[in-house]
Amino acid sequence: MYHVLIAAFATCVACELFETEKIYATDDYAIAKRRIELARERIAVAEAQVREKGERKSARLEQAQVALVHAEQKMKQMCMATGRTFMIVTFIGATAVRWYYSYPEQKTGFRLPFAAPMRWALGTGEDERDLNPTAAYFIVTYLWRVVFGDVLGRKTRQIEAYWSTKDTERYMAAHRQTFNSLTRDSTMAVAPKVKKMR
Repeated sequence: MYHVLIAAFATCVACELFETEKIYATDDYAIAKRRIELARERIAVAEAQVREKGERKSARLEQAQVALVHAEQKMKQMCMATGRTFMIVTFIGATAVRWYYSYPEQKTGFRLPFAAPMRWALGTGEDERDLNPTAAYFIVTYLWRVVFGDVLGRKTRQIEAYWSTKDTERYMAAHRQTFNSLTRDSTMAVAPKVKKMR
């Protein structure tokens, strides 16, 4: 049982150290974070100007919205790398735990104070409270990950790392607004159709 706790803790520590070294402590992450702050400030200023002038649309506001979308996209791309790293390290750890607990005397990964649900996938042995090593490792690793995320303030970063449908719609809407603002004042000459002489 203690081996599962130690393996899960070591997995989370290794991931946090790698993510800090490769992402969160880098200049690129600081720049991306600063770009988001500047873009939000530009949006606030542009919205104030729009309210003062009573305009419905503003090219400056639309450009600031596009800048914010691009800055958030860069941030999410960086944070998504942490999710991939965590997944790879977790599966390596699960393989190691599975190999260690393959011996006859090491069959139970963790014993719950209650009967384990879905025993066909999570349970093992004769006792209904026993979890198999792989399931116990994944559950404990996730719990450690949540604790590390709350303590280090990275839980929000990891949650915001993935694109949702709302993000995609906002991204496309910002681009459409910018395109319309650039083309609404331009005139497009359409060549008249020439009728064929019969």
